[in-house]
Amino acid sequence: MISFQTTNYQEVFVLDVSPVPDTVIRINMAFYGTDKYVEMEPQDLTSMNPSLQDRNGLTVVEWGGENIAQS
Repeated sequence: MISFQTTNYQEVFVLDVSPVPDTVIRINMAFYGTDKYVEMEPQDLTSMNPSLQDRNGLTVVEWGGENIAQS
């Protein structure tokens, strides 16, 4: 199961870069392995789509993810 983290990730993990970039692209996934069907709401990923953003001046791109342990 993969869930792309958008607004909630950006609110919790604040990015502090100096000098302040002109463009910021942040992509983060939370994921875990499962052998069961997982029902999910469709995700709006337009805010993290680099092809939809103009890259002007200093651009910061952050990619990452977390394996969420299941108990």
